Amino acid sequence: MSLSSQINSVARSSYFHIRRIKKLLPFLDDPTLLLLVTSLVLSRIDYCNSLYYGLPDSILYPLSKAFNSAARLVARAPFFSHISPYLVLLHWLSIKYRIIFKICTFMYKSQSKLFPKYLSDILIEPKRPGLRSSSSSRFFLTRVKHSFAKSAFAFSGPFLWNSLPTSLTISPSLAKFRADLKTHLFSKFIEERC
Repeated sequence: MSLSSQINSVARSSYFHIRRIKKLLPFLDDPTLLLLVTSLVLSRIDYCNSLYYGLPDSILYPLSKAFNSAARLVARAPFFSHISPYLVLLHWLSIKYRIIFKICTFMYKSQSKLFPKYLSDILIEPKRPGLRSSSSSRFFLTRVKHSFAKSAFAFSGPFLWNSLPTSLTISPSLAKFRADLKTHLFSKFIEERC
């Protein structure tokens, strides 16, 4: 199964649950609606989404469309309304930034030794004791010969991690890192939309 057919399958499954939830809409309060959409739709969209890094927007389009439908459903917005204000209102990251969020979270877990060793072993962290830069926790980028190899975790993880501000990469806990990362990515998302 190619990633394109996988994405189409996830989008179909998401739409199935969106339609089922939509039938219950008159009977649901907002917190329950959010809970249903999060557990039935967003969990499917976010599952293994780090594999989608580097894919063109045309392939991610069905997933983005399903995600936008879920956002409209939670916001109880009209079908043809522009999605950006509702994503801002819900404080949801777009598909592109959700993928980046997941990869950066994996990198934090790797650096904090919360990640499986076999995955941490593919990342090369420079060892420079005694230098101020040794506390900045940057990773070496592996060289790639083909552009499609840039979507591999061994390249995309260090690339995205090294692009983060140092204040983010030295967070004391995973919860603090995730909160600060979401704020950072959300501000980039808003900048991009405005």
